Amino acid sequence: TALTALFLFDTHLSGTIPDSLGRLTALTYLYLYETTLSGTIPPSLGRLTALTNVDLHGISQLSGTIPGSLCAATLDLHGCALNGTGAGNLTVCSKLSVLDLSNNSLTGLPIELPPRLTHLYLGSNPLQTTAAELSAVTSRLPRLAALDIAFLALKVDLPATRVTPPTGCRLGPDPPPCFFELQLYDCAFICTEVNYAIGCSKI
Repeated sequence: TALTALFLFDTHLSGTIPDSLGRLTALTYLYLYETTLSGTIPPSLGRLTALTNVDLHGISQLSGTIPGSLCAATLDLHGCALNGTGAGNLTVCSKLSVLDLSNNSLTGLPIELPPRLTHLYLGSNPLQTTAAELSAVTSRLPRLAALDIAFLALKVDLPATRVTPPTGCRLGPDPPPCFFELQLYDCAFICTEVNYAIGCSKI
């Protein structure tokens, strides 16, 4: 089919996401957010190789994880019920630059992410991780410019060497030199003027 955009957001659409959506191979925009859909994300969506934007946020009964085959420049699934690490192996999704998994039920960090990722939102999740694991993830993302892990809600073992912004922060007893500057953005990706350093030291 030649359909390139599917906008069914903010409706009373219910049931599960149909496998048949995988036949819409020309689709570039898939917006199903703020609906009453449930279940999991069908792997058939991985056949939609033309996707640029997938917005499924606010589907409170959408559980499981993002299939590793699902690929788009922006994947927005905040406010769902994803669990575990929230995503399969996304390293092969070379066009993925923005991944929003905030406000889900994630207990672990997504670790298989593409190196061109620039925005990663994991805030408001019951994450149970360590500073070393967090640093390992960010070290594999050289283009990362925005990261939200909601420190105040994070069950992470942050050592006493961490200091508060705007001075910066340090993770681990002997952090490496700074390798990127972290900026927190709002939902419209507008800079909040608060700069952090993460996984590194910054004076």
